[in-house]
Amino acid sequence: MMGTVSFQGEIEARPQVVSDTSFPGGRTDISLILTPTSKPAGVMTGVALRTINSPSSYVALTGVGVTDTVTQSNFVYLRTNAPMLIRLTFKDGSNPDIVSVLPMNGVCVYEVDVSRYLKLIEVMGSGQVEWFASGPQ
Repeated sequence: MMGTVSFQGEIEARPQVVSDTSFPGGRTDISLILTPTSKPAGVMTGVALRTINSPSSYVALTGVGVTDTVTQSNFVYLRTNAPMLIRLTFKDGSNPDIVSVLPMNGVCVYEVDVSRYLKLIEVMGSGQVEWFASGPQ
């Protein structure tokens, strides 16, 4: 039986309060939902938390990798409590891997095209990182 992952939230932006009124008047609300809203998940890492102390080299996070629970991730949640570099490695069919480095300090929710699935998550820096990943395999 396959599990599912869903995500719901909202970004709310308000203008600066000046005197008794907001100027300029207005508020922005953005709904956060996945595409599709409920993502099938054959495997999941569970929520993990790790303290990282590696300011000059990348450390692989457990749970996502060729020999880990999730070998083909199409959804990942990351949260750091300090500035860190996150290196994501994607498999792109028979093409060379795609490697992306994200400077991060806070929350990242990332959906991946399953045909170019995420196969490795690495971090560099000092602080705590929390993560969750899921995918078809």
